[in-house]
Amino acid sequence: MVDALERAHGWLRPGGRLVDVHPTAERAYLEVQVGARLVCVGRVHDVDEQIGPSARHARADAAFAAAVERGWFLVEERREFSFRRYADTVDEMRSYVNGTWKGAALEERALLEAARHLLADPGARLWVREQVGIVRAIPIPGCRPSPLVALRAE
Repeated sequence: MVDALERAHGWLRPGGRLVDVHPTAERAYLEVQVGARLVCVGRVHDVDEQIGPSARHARADAAFAAAVERGWFLVEERREFSFRRYADTVDEMRSYVNGTWKGAALEERALLEAARHLLADPGARLWVREQVGIVRAIPIPGCRPSPLVALRAE
C-alpha cells in the first residue's frame, strides 16, 4: 500500500487532494435494533491475526502514517464515521461475513442472541457496524521518489 500512496503522490496535479477511506482497526460490532433500543450482541473476530480485517486495516493505517512520515502528504482533515451493513436474517449475516470478510468470523453465541431478538420482535433490524476513517491530504511538492522506487523503475 505504501507503493500505491507513493504513486498517488506523483499522479496528483498541483492543488489536488488524496482521499483515503478504509475501516479502522477496531473490530466491527454485531448489533440489533429492537424498537428504540440498540443491543450489541457481539463483535466480528479475526480468525487469523495476519489476514483478519483488524490486522489488514491496521496495516493500511500504518502505510498511510508512513507516507505522511516520509513527507509525501500533509493531512488536512481526518474523521471517523460508522458504516452499517444490514441483513434480514442471522444466516444471511453469517454468510456475508464468512464469504466476504477474509479471515473474519462472528461468534455463534452472538448470532444466537441476535436470532432471539429477531424472533421476539419482527420489526427488529440486524447489522454489522464498523468504524471507518476518512482522511483528506495534500501532496507535499518537491518530494523525490525513494531510492527503492528509482531502482525498480530502471
